[in-house]
Amino acid sequence: MTLARPAVSLELRRAAGPATLAHQRTVPVTAGLASLVPGGTLTRGTTVTVRGAGATSLAVALGAAASATGSWCAVVGWSDLDAAVLDEMGIALDRVVVVPTVPPASWATVVGAFVDAVDFVLVAPPRVSASVACRVGIRVRERGAVLVSAGGPWPGPADLRLELDGATWEGLSEGGTGRLRARRVWVTAGGRGAAAAVRRHELWLPALDGQVQTIAPASVADDGADDDGAAEALASAG
Repeated sequence: MTLARPAVSLELRRAAGPATLAHQRTVPVTAGLASLVPGGTLTRGTTVTVRGAGATSLAVALGAAASATGSWCAVVGWSDLDAAVLDEMGIALDRVVVVPTVPPASWATVVGAFVDAVDFVLVAPPRVSASVACRVGIRVRERGAVLVSAGGPWPGPADLRLELDGATWEGLSEGGTGRLRARRVWVTAGGRGAAAAVRRHELWLPALDGQVQTIAPASVADDGADDDGAAEALASAG
């Protein structure tokens, strides 16, 4: 794992390589998360927001398959996200660059530099304006990276919005002894374009074996009115 200064060097960009290859129009996700993503992969140029209890784990897990297949990843703005967590969720430590803290005034510049350099950029944004978020999103589309925002509000448009709720942990005995080993969560997925249809999924995050697994996908509601309400909730959450 590389700890980088906010000024991203030219050497880093060369080491990571170009963000987009002509024959690679998508970034893979693990099988356990494929049902959350239209087509089972993340299209390059996509901005994703993740909110709710367990958002950090889900956001990191979204980058695991890309990391395993050789992509470089960047983590920007998480002072408490250590190497053990990244490794546990499947991020290759020899292909990840971490900038734990970034001055708010430099945030867009730092994130933009990583968007130019790597495939998957995970950010915990400070309170940025809608115009800054929009500019970053445009750069993501132009450069063909994937940006995942978690741990803070994202005031700009997002192609995919994931909202977690209803988390329950398992592993303790009836007497309250043992260790918490598995967590069930509900994830509401929506967005725009191919992700516009709002859906609700139940996941293990993680399962007993430490992996992320889909338990069962389900529609948000049986009628259009409830779907509209869920879509409004997702829009306000991002």
